[in-house]
Amino acid sequence: MLHELSDFHGTLRQQAQANPEAVAVQGATQRYTYGQLLGEVQARIDRLQRLGPGTLALVLDNGPDALFWDLAALFAERPCVVIPPFFSAAQFQHCLKQSGTTAVLAEAQWAGQLSELGFAQSAADGFWLCDAVAGVALPSGTAKVTYTSGSTGAPKGVCLSAGALLRVAQALEAASRPAAPSVTWRCCRWACCWRTSVCTRRSWPAAVCSCTRSSSWAWAARARWISSGY
Repeated sequence: MLHELSDFHGTLRQQAQANPEAVAVQGATQRYTYGQLLGEVQARIDRLQRLGPGTLALVLDNGPDALFWDLAALFAERPCVVIPPFFSAAQFQHCLKQSGTTAVLAEAQWAGQLSELGFAQSAADGFWLCDAVAGVALPSGTAKVTYTSGSTGAPKGVCLSAGALLRVAQALEAASRPAAPSVTWRCCRWACCWRTSVCTRRSWPAAVCSCTRSSSWAWAARARWISSGY
């Protein structure tokens, strides 16, 4: 595991040891403590490691489950692309093919389109799987592929490394620290700005807010474009 990932994992582990009953993740109807957080992520890492190589695509409602899968892909060092639910069928297909996606976790409404694209759902674990796309090779070290909205054409994919993501997240956490609220149940503006906010502060228990998404533009300065012309 890369040292940045190891440090991040260690921070979450230390928080779980120091404040095991503190709420770490708050969804619309679910709460998870720091003591439960890494267990949820590790269970998903184990499932990912049984898959063949390729990019994982997440097309899930924003919430704890999506966050756990996002972190699992990060720690398993598997490239991951989060596809917005508002994308059109053409944009959805474009992202899957361009990113070399071989495994998809998606809400039920995407089943028909995934079948048309050659994916088959595994009865054992729910993944939609297909063979690797010939000719697709992401830059070495890619941890996340995030896409522009596609409002002016085909969505443009940005390849992000784990180190770049975590360094930017750490800088955002430090910059927003003075604005940190004193109560537990608030959106973590000071938190590690991942796809959803993950609080890595050790001095108090704080919730991971699963109600917001990070903007792909936050990482543009450290990104490499898949598509030409940018």
